[in-house]
Amino acid sequence: MKSARHWIHLTGILFLAFLSCSNSFGQESNHAFGFNLQLAHYISNDREHDEHFMPINPGFELLYKHPLKNELSLISGVNYSYSRWKKTFATATYFRRSAHELAIPLLIEKSIGQRFFLMFGTYCGWLISGKAESQNKNNPNWIDVTKYSNYSESSRFMADLCLSAGARQQIGSAHSVSIAPFIRYKLKDHWMKEVRTNTYVGVSIYYFIGL
Repeated sequence: MKSARHWIHLTGILFLAFLSCSNSFGQESNHAFGFNLQLAHYISNDREHDEHFMPINPGFELLYKHPLKNELSLISGVNYSYSRWKKTFATATYFRRSAHELAIPLLIEKSIGQRFFLMFGTYCGWLISGKAESQNKNNPNWIDVTKYSNYSESSRFMADLCLSAGARQQIGSAHSVSIAPFIRYKLKDHWMKEVRTNTYVGVSIYYFIGL
């Protein structure tokens, strides 16, 4: 709980810094709202056995971009992500876990010319729901075994560092689309840390419309 409070305080400080920078450096250049389709690939902790995540774990973001000076922008909003892990034993017994997570991204974007950009920041949030299930050859139905899987209502906090680089295509004067591969590292994880590594990769597809 102390660790969770630490990250909550850090998120609050970063958010206040976001507001302060917005007031101090804001220009008359276009602010923008955006949508991001996120496709993530998690890596299982135990790759020697038959366990894995879905190849693509989906998510999406609703974002607000505030331009600063020197080709910098501050970006924040809300992020939702879904992931599912599965393990198979030789006895034809199957286990799987699924997680729904909600996070607040706080990102700095650095434009490189008109077409390219770098992005760095944090994602702090919570596991909003998780489920563990089992199945065997004698019973094709999935059985809820969450309460036997070390699931904790009091340990849901997560925090990631994110680094991405992408390319942008302007569409008219107000619209843009971009694609950005990313790598993220989990500073703090919850129940899913038992089955996934701290590092994962993916790609984000952004659409922004200027105000």
